[in-house]
Amino acid sequence: MSWPTASAAGWAAVILLVTLLVYYQLTRGIPSRQQPGQAPGSKFGVVQVDGSGQQLGMQLRRDGVDIIFVHGLGSNPDSTWQARRSCDAGEQHRSEDVTDDLVCWVMDLLIDDLPPTVRRKTRIFFYNHDSYWQCGAVQTRLWNLAGNMLHHLRGRIHHSEEENARGLVFVAYSYGGLLVKQAGKTKPPFLTFYHVVTPV
Repeated sequence: MSWPTASAAGWAAVILLVTLLVYYQLTRGIPSRQQPGQAPGSKFGVVQVDGSGQQLGMQLRRDGVDIIFVHGLGSNPDSTWQARRSCDAGEQHRSEDVTDDLVCWVMDLLIDDLPPTVRRKTRIFFYNHDSYWQCGAVQTRLWNLAGNMLHHLRGRIHHSEEENARGLVFVAYSYGGLLVKQAGKTKPPFLTFYHVVTPV
């Protein structure tokens, strides 16, 4: 091997090594759902909101409604519907516990906004799916994810005639909206999709 060829091969090896080191430095801080300490604590699938203390979903009636919240791409089901509480003008200190400063608008605000008569016949669910894309991502198709969602809905909340008669409202954003749209295209026999989309 001549000197110029060996020199070029050496530089190529150095550039490759530097590229790998830079990539490692940039990606090592990305959390992975495959690490137990970094994975979401919430279960995947349909998870019912416990609103029993607020009389949520106490009456399973045909004229009731089920609300399903579907998160977007790269979302953590534990924190996707949360935000920090805004401090009042007179409030100077923040709590030492970070979780005290968080509010989940679904559980902490929406339930209280429902009138008591509606609240008793309304159930609220999260549909948590694996939408992680940065590190250790699941490789699947949108139609497969939509089929999984419908399977979970059918097995968990719409498996009786009484439940099939209930209204179903999806609240979705980002990739979750695409998931719901794809589910509507499959026209499952146990769900009636009305093509009314209201962007917020």
